[in-house]
Amino acid sequence: MNFELKSLPEDADASLAESHAELQRIVSDFEAGAAAIQGRYNRTPIQREVDLDSCRRGAIAKLDEVTRSLKVDQDHFASRRRTLRVSLATGDRLARYQEMRAVLRGLTGPKRDAALQQALEEKDETVLRAVFDGCASLCGLSAKEYATFGEQAREALHGTELLEIENAEALIDAIAQQVDRARTFVETFGKETLADAV
Repeated sequence: MNFELKSLPEDADASLAESHAELQRIVSDFEAGAAAIQGRYNRTPIQREVDLDSCRRGAIAKLDEVTRSLKVDQDHFASRRRTLRVSLATGDRLARYQEMRAVLRGLTGPKRDAALQQALEEKDETVLRAVFDGCASLCGLSAKEYATFGEQAREALHGTELLEIENAEALIDAIAQQVDRARTFVETFGKETLADAV
């Protein structure tokens, strides 16, 4: 009974690639060890099961380490996502943002919409961050307009990085599912043989 893991994309995050490689090593080592234990015919089936159970516990402990590593990676990417949402402006940037918000507040609806659309098209970081890092009322926007523009501004400012984070988070989920499958494989390996032998 062989266990197969799905491969990772070539551009996978290094830490995630290491977790995946470790998962492959754990499963391969377990399969080799378990096969050797099952091949020991000089021991009773119960003795082999005790040895196999010890091998299982070792593999599960290592799988737990991979799970912890994935949790660290998950926290890292969640932290990166949070930093993209809020960046505290200080000094000159804060003054520029406040000035830009005052200008936007003073514009009529269609002119403000045109100015914001132009900022999106040109990826004008000052205007985008002035709105993105502020609140709706400071920019003269309704809550709905602010939410819509905020998403567009985030995409314009951080689109590539957000995509990278989303891909990494999806990969973490995929590896976590493979760890769960590996855990089930390890926990059930050889148990049907023992039932037949007893």
